[in-house]
Order: sequence, then structure tokens, then C-alpha cells
Amino acid sequence: MTHPDVLHGASSRPLRVAAILALASLGSVLSTGSALHAQDAGGAGPVSPDSADVIRAGLERPDRRHRTTLGDVVAVPFKLVGVPLSLAFDGLVGAADLALGGDAPSPLAGLYRSLLDACFRPSATTDLGPRSGLALVLAYEGLGPVRIESGASVRGSLRQVVQVGGVSERWAGGVAVSFQRSEEEHFWGRGLDTPVTAQSDFRRDRTAAEGEVSYRPSPWSTLALVAGIERTQVGRGGDEERPDLQDSFDTGSLFGAAGATRFVVTGLSSRVDRTRWEELQVRGFVASVEVERYTGIGGTAADFTLIEGAAGVFLPVSLRHALLLSGRTELRRGTGDGVPFTHLATLGGSRSLRAFEWGRFQDRDLLALAAEWRFEIWRDLRERGRLEGFTFWEAGGVARNLNALPGMRHSYGVGLLLAWNLEVMGRAWIAHGDEGTRISASLASALDHLGIIP
Repeated sequence: MTHPDVLHGASSRPLRVAAILALASLGSVLSTGSALHAQDAGGAGPVSPDSADVIRAGLERPDRRHRTTLGDVVAVPFKLVGVPLSLAFDGLVGAADLALGGDAPSPLAGLYRSLLDACFRPSATTDLGPRSGLALVLAYEGLGPVRIESGASVRGSLRQVVQVGGVSERWAGGVAVSFQRSEEEHFWGRGLDTPVTAQSDFRRDRTAAEGEVSYRPSPWSTLALVAGIERTQVGRGGDEERPDLQDSFDTGSLFGAAGATRFVVTGLSSRVDRTRWEELQVRGFVASVEVERYTGIGGTAADFTLIEGAAGVFLPVSLRHALLLSGRTELRRGTGDGVPFTHLATLGGSRSLRAFEWGRFQDRDLLALAAEWRFEIWRDLRERGRLEGFTFWEAGGVARNLNALPGMRHSYGVGLLLAWNLEVMGRAWIAHGDEGTRISASLASALDHLGIIP
């Protein structure tokens, strides 16, 4: 279920990715000669004594308005992390116009702005689903509180959503009907000791109708009630380089691998967020807990309860250094056929054990711990943002029961993080574990701005 913060306006903040923003800035320089104008998308942060003299020496503060549409992170109640196409278009079109020696606006950029005027919002994303690859998403927002969205990825993943939502000062609510296809998911088996060579491929189709009502008793706390119905169907995957799950495993003994599972889902969640930005650092703590009940219907002879908790604390060591400690646990308890393999806890990916592929380890219970040391490498003269380096260590394990956890797998590495206008733009890292080294990156979103809460 989606986190309740989504329905309280977190989805309205712009998502600005460093690499694409740099490309847009280049196009603006080439087409208008104004690099500063394309560099800023918001107000400036606090000014340090080191920078005050430089600013007073004559630097002009850039315009608050960016000439392109920066777009939104949309998540009511389904998460979409998208890179607005106008940023890429403006940069590429500006370069092309300069090369061709023309000053007229590009038809491609004009088409994009025409779509925006007609209440269509196209975007590019890599978050259509696990291992979705690059995807294009088109949303229509011309029906007031109703939003219609359709997306497809290069790997065959799909997402179709129709949603209605509303927000007030303390209350928010939304309902959505969706279909999502993850074309190339991988499964190695249950437990922490599954061999890496046991990797198999499958397709997951999920159809759902969900609703959420949330209440914010204070600026730093949220309560949410969620309810819905879902159907999950597993089929043959599209990864020709991997054996298919239905050939590698006994589908009769792997619940959820043969036929569809159907559940009524009800849940309650709570979140406390006492984090704040000071001197371009995140400080404070955040914690969340969620309880969901899955009741089998339509021939699914299974019921189970999911309990999930996560917490993180940011400890400033100096104005240039900080320590982040975080942890997460998941417990699943079921009756009848138990928990389908499609609903197991997963370790691996951009939020846990980054040295391992997404979903590398799966089972009913999960425990994950992480420590990260962040240090400043570069700071903008106007105190709007900075580039940080970080080193990290992660440990995690899965088991049928957490009290029988056989051990932990470990991941460690180094990376870079860009923060701008009091938001984390994204992270890139190199991570190493006992199965090799992985190089990857993650875009920030309204739900993951701290890098610790999934």
C-alpha cells in the first residue's frame, strides 16, 4: 500500500534529476545564452559567511521561474517517479537548433507544450516496475480530481491507472483502479542461501482497486487507513536468457506460481517524521509502522498478516559530515496455504543490499540494517545545494521465521549524492558483496527523499 504522506501534497514537489537538469541547462545556454536562468528551479537556501562576500560582490540571484515544466512526482495512491520530457527536449532541441543555425522554436518542443496545454503530461521513468527498464508514461489530468495514466517499458512492462483524489488541510483520500504487468521478474527460491545460479524468470500481472483515507494530526505525523481488492497472476516471463520459473520449480509446491491469487486487503499505517534541513543537512529521525491483512477470496485458500516497521536517524557530526543509521523489519504470518511467493519480503536492489540484484533473497520475514557516512565534496556559492560523497555498510537477512534467521548477507561501498533546494535529487554508487560488484543509481522521490524508507 502507498504511504499516507503521498495524499498530503508530497506529490506536488518537482523532481529534478541532476543529469537531465544539466542537459536542459546546456540547451538553455545554447539557445538563450543564459546558463543561470536554467540552473535554478526555486528559492535559495541559507547563506553562509563564506559565501556572503561573494554574493555581495555582484552575483545576481537567478529567476525563481524555470522556463521549462519541471513536472511532478505523482503518487496518489500509486508511485510514479518520472523525468519530465521537457527537460531533455529543451536541451537536445537547443543543441540541434544551434547546429542547424536556426532560431525558430523546434516543432518537437512545440508538440510537447501543446500536450501540456491539453492537460496531457508525458514523462520518462525507470520505475514502472522491478527491472522495467526505460518506460514512457502518458497521463491525462483534464478531468479535475480524476487522473488517467498509461505506461509501457522497453522490456514489456505495463501500467494502466485511473484514480480520483482530494486533499484538505488535515484530511486526504483517494481511490484507484489499476493494472500492472512486470514482464521480467526473477526468482531464486526462498531463504538466504539460495544459489545465484538458480535464477529463474516470470511475469507478474496485478489488477487492483484500492482506496486510502489519511489524517494528519500534526505537521510531523500521519495516520492512514487503506482497503482494496487485488488479483495476481503469474505467467511465463520475457527474459530469454533465463529459464522460466514454471520450468525450474514445482509450481504445485510454490504457492502462487500456478493460477491466480485473490485477496481483500485492509491496513492501517502510521508515520512520524521529525527530520529537518539545517545547513544543507538532513537532521532528526523518521519512523513508520504498517499492518495489513490479506484475506483470500475467490478460491484462494489463504490468509496472512503483514507487519512492517522502519526507522532512521540522521546524526550531524559537523557542518560537512553526518552519520545515518537505519533499520527495517517485516513479519508475515498466515493460515491455509500461507503467503504467496509473489508477496514475500525481498532483499536486494536500490534500498537494501545494493550489491545484489532486486529481489535476490525472499522469504516471509526480513531484517535489514544500514549505516552511512556522508561528507561534503562541493557546495553551491548561494547555499542552494551540495554534492556529497558517502560510504555505506548494509546487512540483511530473510527467513521463514525471524527468530530462526540463519545469518546475514553484507554489502558495502561508496557513492555520490546530490541535494538541491532542500531535496535529495538522486544517488549513484558502487556496491560490493560476496556475489560481486554492482554499479547503479537511484532517483529520489517524495516517498524516498531520505533514502531509507521504502
